[in-house]
Amino acid sequence: MLPQTEIDALARDLIGQHGPFAPQEAERRALRMSTQGDKYGVQHWRRIKAIVERMLAAE
Repeated sequence: MLPQTEIDALARDLIGQHGPFAPQEAERRALRMSTQGDKYGVQHWRRIKAIVERMLAAE
């Protein structure tokens, strides 16, 4: 797993790129990883999605 600092940075970048649609983008990426059979990638993007949702809720 990636360190929490990297996950937080990726979540902030995703919010910067996609604004309020960042959670949906993270889920799209998780689904893409799933279709490729990448279980680690799915976990990675779902973890980022959860952080993005928390960050957006705190705004």
